[in-house]
Amino acid sequence: MLDIASTPKNKLWGIPDEVPLMPQSIGNKYDTFHDYVTAGTKIVLKNKFDSSTTITEVPKLGSLTAYPLSSFEGLGFIQPVTINYFFYDFEPIYTGNYISNIIDWKSEQTTLTPSASTFEEWYGDNGIIENTFKYLLTKNLFLK
Repeated sequence: MLDIASTPKNKLWGIPDEVPLMPQSIGNKYDTFHDYVTAGTKIVLKNKFDSSTTITEVPKLGSLTAYPLSSFEGLGFIQPVTINYFFYDFEPIYTGNYISNIIDWKSEQTTLTPSASTFEEWYGDNGIIENTFKYLLTKNLFLK
């Protein structure tokens, strides 16, 4: 218990998994000839031939920050991009899971929840650490 109480909470909890779920993160389909894109936003390109998907950030086009999708150059993609790809909004959906964590959130033995993550909930009066110590110190008194 001392090891857990002295381990920084962010290592116990881990960090949220920021890898978006695919294909759930694919939004509305763009109309290649009529829709506009804005530099700095992310879009999804889906290859028409092998259905592979790639998330890419829309670059500036010269000095333009918004321009017709038909003008998208798609450097690094099979040219011409408007012929070889479908375009979609990127609407990221995440698992809500944590990675690089010590606590196994999927275990049935885990009584904690990732939502109990504030300093007060963890270290404060009647917080997780205090209640766990109270339980460990008193469990033998009540069980015998």
